[in-house]
Order: sequence, then structure tokens, then C-alpha cells
Amino acid sequence: MRMLSETIIKRLSRIEDLPSMPHVLTEIISMLDNENMTSKNLANLIEKDQMLVTRLLRVANSPYYGFSRKISTIELAIALIGLNTIKDIVTSILVKRIFVSKADSLINMESYWKYSIFCATATKYFAAKMDYKPLGEAFITGLMHDMGVVLLNMYFQDEYEQVFEELEENENYSLINAEQKVFNSNHAEVASWLADKWNLPSKMCTAIKNHHYYFNTVDVENVISEQPLTVSLALSEYFAKKIGFMDWNPESNDSDLFISPDLFLDEEESNMDAESSIYLIQQDLIKLYENNILFTEL
Repeated sequence: MRMLSETIIKRLSRIEDLPSMPHVLTEIISMLDNENMTSKNLANLIEKDQMLVTRLLRVANSPYYGFSRKISTIELAIALIGLNTIKDIVTSILVKRIFVSKADSLINMESYWKYSIFCATATKYFAAKMDYKPLGEAFITGLMHDMGVVLLNMYFQDEYEQVFEELEENENYSLINAEQKVFNSNHAEVASWLADKWNLPSKMCTAIKNHHYYFNTVDVENVISEQPLTVSLALSEYFAKKIGFMDWNPESNDSDLFISPDLFLDEEESNMDAESSIYLIQQDLIKLYENNILFTEL
């Protein structure tokens, strides 16, 4: 398995304004496994960040939800919208604050954000099918998995322009290929490094790092059993490309992914061919994304 190059580690470590993990998000991640977490606990945590409170109440009072009464407290918002959905909304607001609201980007950040929301939704969907818990980890992993693209774009923009030039000049290159040529590293390794620096759970760091590592010599069932979050994440990116959520990415040749989607079939769908099964999954994901369309406007 490849390791992040020492050169990139040193360069990243010297960045003084490297994004830090918001305290509220750290606390939410630490609480994901806690089945006894209450609405009041989460409300108390959210209320430590006044900007987050303001944004969340604005979302709760938006036409999207259409509540007949004004939502004036976080605890009421949680009661009406639901604990798990509120956690996903809060996570999305905080991650967008860290990465997406940055100027001078080489990529279309609006498109990238929609892609990130889709991948968060899809990763959670696949993780649920594999009984992965906590599902909140899956949503966050999908949301943040390509933050290495934004990080490299933010701090090494001249070199990332070279990545785009490589993609334009060589149609056989994937984004991963071009990044490897310019940086001797790639966005998955960089994102995993940052996730580890933020002390995110090891399963999340592993999934982020490995989702572009294509295995071809190991047993499929073992891989699904040992790295269900990585499998879920790789599948989410496959469907993002298939459905059309990757127009921010100029690659002509797809980057390798950890696992092929035709290997992921429900037992109840086993009598169907892979193409039909993939089509049904695709329809499920589109519906789920449409249910989360508000997240793209946070």
C-alpha cells in the first residue's frame, strides 16, 4: 500500500493556516457511537457555536421544511427534524465552512459540493446495506473523502494547475495519475493524512486513503468484511460518476476505485443481472439525494 510522500508531509506541515477540525464536529464524531445521546445533549453542543446556531435555525425555518410555526430553539429543531438528520446537517455546514467557501479555486466548488453531498448520502446508503455502524461515520466519510483535492488546490495552486494541464494533454490520465506525476502523491493520501491529523476514527482514515486503491488479488468477501466503509465509499464515487456528479473533475479516464460495483448485489437481487441491479441502486441513490437537496444549499 502506498504511503504519503515525506516531501508532501513536510510541505503540508509547514502551512500555518492549515484547516483545523471544528470543536463541535469533533464532539459530534465522538458521540456517534453513543446510543444514549439525547436531543438536549446535541442541542447543548451546537449552542456552543453561535454561527452554527444561526445557520441551523435558518435551515429549520426554510421553505424546504415548511413548518407552520417559527423554530426558535435548537432543541425544537432537533425534535421536529430528527436527531440523525440534524447531525448530518450540522456536519455539512461545518465541512462546507472549512473547505468549500474558499476563493481562487481551480475547480467549480458549487459542483464539487453537490458531489460531496451525493457521496455522503450514497456512502451512508451502502454502509447501511452492510450493517456498518455508526452510520454517521459513513456520511462524514463520504462528505470529506475528497478534501485532499481542495487542500492541494488551496495551498499548491500552481502545481495543481499542472495537474489539470496533464489531464488536458493526456486523455489516458486519470486525476490520480496526474496528481502522482506532479506531486508523487494523490488527493486520497493527502485527505487521509489530514483526517489522521484531526484524530478522526481509524476506519474513516483508512477508507479515505484506500478508496482509490484497486485490489485485484484478494477475496471480495474478505474485503467487504474487513473494509465495509472503504467499499461503501468507493461505490459512492462510482455512482457519482455514473449519474453525473463529477463534472468538476476534468479527467477523461476514470481513477481506479477500491471495488467494482457489479460485485455488490443484494441477496434479493441475486436473480438479476449486474446491470439491472446497478440500475435499481442508481434510482435509490437519486431519490435519496433529492431528499437531501437542501444540503447542497447550506
